[in-house]
Amino acid sequence: RMGLADHTGRVVLEAEYSLISKANCYGKALIARGGSAANNEKKTYMSGAKYGIIDTKGNVLVAPEYKGLYEFAFEGKDVYPYYEGKRLVYSYHYTTDTLVTDCSYLGFSGNGLNIADAGILDGNGKVLLPGLYSYVMLPQSGMVRYYKAKKKETLCGYHNLETGESFQAAKFDQAIGDIKFWSHGDFIGGIAPVNGASWSFIDKT
Repeated sequence: RMGLADHTGRVVLEAEYSLISKANCYGKALIARGGSAANNEKKTYMSGAKYGIIDTKGNVLVAPEYKGLYEFAFEGKDVYPYYEGKRLVYSYHYTTDTLVTDCSYLGFSGNGLNIADAGILDGNGKVLLPGLYSYVMLPQSGMVRYYKAKKKETLCGYHNLETGESFQAAKFDQAIGDIKFWSHGDFIGGIAPVNGASWSFIDKT
């Protein structure tokens, strides 16, 4: 069991965690509760643990209650159909790893094995979006770009974090892994580009 103390010996985080990672350059660290040590590719991780986030003062920002906790760290640049932006990336959370983002947005799920159907949290653990879509991209201008992936069909759209409403922007009769072109882009301010029947710009309505 691990905890944290400051340089005076004052306990700032009780010793009740199975993992506390080294803090990253943004002052965020991963914590885990429960699980058991396992190995993958000769690296140790906590199998079956539930994960959360703390800051360097020991404040628990995201309670360790998610088997799946993911960062928006996959670079979509030039990778179809995303082509831009950041997608969630699966991680084993090896005991030697550090977080790589500022954790202002995180993906979560009850499944620690993949990023599919993950929801979105803000940096303080507030649920912004439940797991409604197959894949989600890093929110931009208050809008989440999403994909609903089916066997031979991909639905592309946006979810407005402020209003809670969503809309479909394009539909392709292909599995997401077979799409070799840019589907739709992130919102920059009030508009975003969409590759539907033809390229167009749409607003948040």
